[in-house]
Amino acid sequence: RVTEDLFGFVITYIFAGAFIYAVFTQAPVEERTSKSKHLQQISGVNSAVYWLSMLTWDFLIYFSCSLLIFFLILAFQVTGLTEGEYCASFFLTIILAGLANIPLVYILSHLFSKSSSAYGFITCSSSSSRSPVFSVT
Repeated sequence: RVTEDLFGFVITYIFAGAFIYAVFTQAPVEERTSKSKHLQQISGVNSAVYWLSMLTWDFLIYFSCSLLIFFLILAFQVTGLTEGEYCASFFLTIILAGLANIPLVYILSHLFSKSSSAYGFITCSSSSSRSPVFSVT
């Protein structure tokens, strides 16, 4: 029973996380292609302030999604993740993964001129790169 619950959760989390990360490509691509980022830079917005504010806002969105996932894990008593230290370490892992992946998504967004292409690429690459990691653990 432990394996079935955990396997179902891991598969769901892989694909849900891929879609969450892909959403963060939309704003940078749209702002770069519509030249609104350029207008902000011309008007005096510092690049560091621009990217830090974007990271802060996206992390707040990611954090709220992570809290929802965490509370769903607790509500449904997913076996293997709700016991003692596993629960806290899993939540910390989710948060640290967001802090690592959101800047990576920003960097990858520079490869695209259409937000839909960026969304599709990030979704596919994120889900395929996360699958082997969860299969090992």
